[in-house]
Amino acid sequence: GTVGLIMPSVEIKLKDVPEAGYLSTNNPPQGEVLIRGPSVIGGYYKRPDLNEDENIFTKDGWLRTGDVGQFNADGTLSLVDR
Repeated sequence: GTVGLIMPSVEIKLKDVPEAGYLSTNNPPQGEVLIRGPSVIGGYYKRPDLNEDENIFTKDGWLRTGDVGQFNADGTLSLVDR
């Protein structure tokens, strides 16, 4: 199945994982799922070491999930790898 439709208050983008062949230019687009929005965690409580780790949070506020997803033609998102 899918994880469903993207909620209106959440932004999702796919980051290329070229070593695994997951590219946003694939058909369908694929890549690591990054999310941000008011309902997405912005950091860990009293853990500046984790909050400054770009493997978890990007400088521009995206949470890197570590999941690989693909956008489907019907507007849903499927997770295809980890």
